[in-house]
Amino acid sequence: MNRTTVLLLAALCSVATSAAPSSRISQSAEPAADDGQRPAYRSTALRNPFEPASNVEPTLAQAVKPDMRRAKEPLEHYALAQLRLVGTLSGRGVAHALLRDPSGEVHLVSVGGHVGTDHGRVESVQDDAVTLVETVQDGAGGWVRRQRSLLLSHAEEPRQPIAGKAAKSPQPHQED
Repeated sequence: MNRTTVLLLAALCSVATSAAPSSRISQSAEPAADDGQRPAYRSTALRNPFEPASNVEPTLAQAVKPDMRRAKEPLEHYALAQLRLVGTLSGRGVAHALLRDPSGEVHLVSVGGHVGTDHGRVESVQDDAVTLVETVQDGAGGWVRRQRSLLLSHAEEPRQPIAGKAAKSPQPHQED
């Protein structure tokens, strides 16, 4: 490089490093004090977010752990998003829900039945919805409950052809 280019680069670097402090982004977590002094940041009282919380006390969330020894019901092999509520039945004071699994098989479930891979338990069956409570891990070694619902599916889902039979597609009408 020639001397002129070097001097020009040096001048640009000098201008860039002497920019006004008001044009820089503040690195402070708190707004600057009115007296112009920047508040001190003390992180020693905070937990390191990159280390597991080892001193967490047992809570109610850890007391809701699901029974892992219980035999799984057929609908517990499917994620809740894979199941469709296709109808409800009621009689003699008991309501049942009709849930379709991904293979197209319809299952009858009622209050107390287990559904989904997240330890879901049916809490209520209404005319157009099934409400259940899932027990999932909270990320800190405990368990929490969350409420979920399956709504009645009004849209007709495409039917799968029966094995061994080819589905015929309609032929467009052609005029001569």
